[in-house]
Amino acid sequence: MWKKITLYKYQRLEEIELRKIDPIDKVLYSTCVVYNLTEWQLDNMNPKKATKKILRMTKILESKVNPVAKNRIGKYWINYDISKMTFGQYIEIAYFIQSGVLPSIHFILASCSHLPFTKNNPNKHSIRSEYFLHKPIEITLGSALLIINNFNEFNKKYKGLFGLKSNNEEMDDDTIRRINKEEQDPFNRQFGWIYSATQVAEHERITLDKAFALPVTQAMNALSFLKAKGKYQERQLKNK
Repeated sequence: MWKKITLYKYQRLEEIELRKIDPIDKVLYSTCVVYNLTEWQLDNMNPKKATKKILRMTKILESKVNPVAKNRIGKYWINYDISKMTFGQYIEIAYFIQSGVLPSIHFILASCSHLPFTKNNPNKHSIRSEYFLHKPIEITLGSALLIINNFNEFNKKYKGLFGLKSNNEEMDDDTIRRINKEEQDPFNRQFGWIYSATQVAEHERITLDKAFALPVTQAMNALSFLKAKGKYQERQLKNK
């Protein structure tokens, strides 16, 4: 039922569903979205034809979306292995996830996609993200969910870096409050990863652009080292 519904249409359907309007208006607006109609076209359509479209649209909305991940979406290949990404790609995904899954699907896919037989994608991120907006929701959603799952699994290797506790480690209340405060800080939310990339660049003695191009594992190991070094220096100062 959802095979012909694109990501863009699904996003619009979700926006309509969240709007505080009359349920009948929701049905009419949704029908326009599904069949690429204007309100005027639907209002002036043959009543029987309009009713058929509304009933079909209602069946679609009542059915379940079955997300499925694909190695290739249209002309682009999707990389699901976070460890094989650059630090810049990793930062892009981390930034987009903050806005929620559905609004960010096309951006996340754009960060993880490439044309066959190419290392450096000739198409801009904006061109790729626009491309994925017009692909089926079941494939784009399923692929984005797998990327996010792999992203979270990758992050577990760096629990200390993210302030996550290990299986045998407990955090006191002050540490938990400090971590929550850092995560909610507006600067950290918007520029936190840029600052981290700057630290990596200084540590590696390279430019910021080259830091973004580093393998993500190398960059994350550098950040882990810098954080451990900072804690060591704090302990040294306390001891003095």
